[in-house]
Amino acid sequence: MLIFAATVIAEKRMNYYEPQCHRPLPIRLSQISSRLRRIVLNTPLLWTNLDDKVFRSSAILDCFLQRSQNCGLEIDIRDMSESMVYVKKVLRNFDKVVVCVNRWHSLYLQIDFQSNLDMFIARVHDLCAPNLNLISIIFAIPATFWTKPLPRQYSLEGLPL
Repeated sequence: MLIFAATVIAEKRMNYYEPQCHRPLPIRLSQISSRLRRIVLNTPLLWTNLDDKVFRSSAILDCFLQRSQNCGLEIDIRDMSESMVYVKKVLRNFDKVVVCVNRWHSLYLQIDFQSNLDMFIARVHDLCAPNLNLISIIFAIPATFWTKPLPRQYSLEGLPL
């Protein structure tokens, strides 16, 4: 189990936007050997990190939600700079995760357009997430793009976290 934990930590630190790394870690680990596959498939904690690679595919997300069983979920969506088609796919898949809000342990969103941020906020603003320990929403767009006042600020005050 320590090897898996170390691998997950290393995975989070590496630049996972490289083309060869588009498959999520548990899937890559499960393809090494039949013994490792059994271990990976029976270790729910390996399936709790829902990042960009997971949100790219509805089937992969369903697999992660099922295999993580009742473990807490770490939601990490950073790669929102792609096409609007991709953003809509992520939002459709995010709706599946909203159903599991009671399992959320962390939510990290890095958004680059006000409209994308508004779409995510609309999905989470009325939710009660009793196990949410960390929320980070970063509006990541270079200041050189601003031609009008900064977008409104979002406050966590009054949100049922």
